[in-house]
Amino acid sequence: MSFLRLVTRKYKPPPPKEINIVEPITIEDPVRTNRTSIADRMLDYVKDDIELFIDQRGEGYARLKNGHVVKLRSMAFSAYLREMLYTKEQKALNPSSLKNIAEVLEAIAISKKKEHVLSVRVAQRDDIFYLDLGNGRIIQIDKTGWKVLTNAPIAFRSFSHQTDHVLPSSDYKIDDLLQFFNFKDPKEHLLFIAYLVSCFVPNISHPVIVLSGDQGSAKSTFFRLVKRLIDPSRIELFAPPKNINEFRWSK
Repeated sequence: MSFLRLVTRKYKPPPPKEINIVEPITIEDPVRTNRTSIADRMLDYVKDDIELFIDQRGEGYARLKNGHVVKLRSMAFSAYLREMLYTKEQKALNPSSLKNIAEVLEAIAISKKKEHVLSVRVAQRDDIFYLDLGNGRIIQIDKTGWKVLTNAPIAFRSFSHQTDHVLPSSDYKIDDLLQFFNFKDPKEHLLFIAYLVSCFVPNISHPVIVLSGDQGSAKSTFFRLVKRLIDPSRIELFAPPKNINEFRWSK
């Protein structure tokens, strides 16, 4: 008898063991089941912190608690959302979540049908004028005088190049500005003051100042000062466009 046959005859496999099938137990994880997406949490965070509305073009905007008005699809609003999440959770928002949140908020703004006519720097309602100083401050001007508002009935939009106006003072007269400008003829003083005042009146035709003088006669300085008085900006001077049609500005 061969060795292989001997081993085969003597070896008996063990009987199969019984296998008990246990029903799976589902354990509810309270952390996982109550978890919401970052987009949902952000919508909850900002709902009481902003006022949603649309402008005259139907685009979505938000007025923040500090009075700033920002476009929902803008870098400024994205920065606001990033700061909000980091303050609440010390986390960062990815571009996809930012886009989703802005789209949802704009849809809410459109559905509310609350519209504000946005102006740039100056606005008029009936016989009252408003000047946007920036940083959430707005001046109301009427026949009795002027005052600074922190919660104005109107809203302004701004651009990244614009800077804040200085806070006005009642201790000076408008004639005090003339000392900073170089006029050859004193008769031009009244014309210049009328021009300055007209720049704060919206929805009218405005004159354009044309200066003549030799090089170094402070023409550029003149325009820089005018720009700072009317509409402070990081861009104080720029060359005229080559295409004259670019002078036209449409609302």
